Amino acid sequence: MSVSLEKIDILKERANVSYQEAREALENTGGDLVEALIYLEKNEKLKKQSQPIGQKLSEQGVGLGQRIKDTVRTLHSYRFIIQKNGENLLNIPSTIAIIAGLMTFPMSIVLLVVIALLGCKIKVRKTGGSEIDLRSKFDEAFKVEKENKPNH
Repeated sequence: MSVSLEKIDILKERANVSYQEAREALENTGGDLVEALIYLEKNEKLKKQSQPIGQKLSEQGVGLGQRIKDTVRTLHSYRFIIQKNGENLLNIPSTIAIIAGLMTFPMSIVLLVVIALLGCKIKVRKTGGSEIDLRSKFDEAFKVEKENKPNH
């Protein structure tokens, strides 16, 4: 009996089996697709369909969407602050600062350098907690660099 390539393709996709297995199943069942599926199932030849990566991660308890939410929530608990003489010139959530920095990338770097040269303090503060003074970190880094440079 001759089985059409179209039926083999359908069964191959549906049952996730090889062309040979699909053809054999169809030949053994007189070309009936439903019977061929049942035949493959009875002979334990049906293979699990591969799952999209997002579904695999969610089944493992590592939902990509949840991980993104958690990261944004954590970043949002930090504030990006620019101060001059103890007065806040800018105090925004770090998520907004990151988005603005990425959208205006080359200009945002220039702006941060200008702000630092004007003597402003750039800080990152966790809501109700610790604070990192980026200006002092930059100063320390450049101080170490100057100390390591040989004098000519």
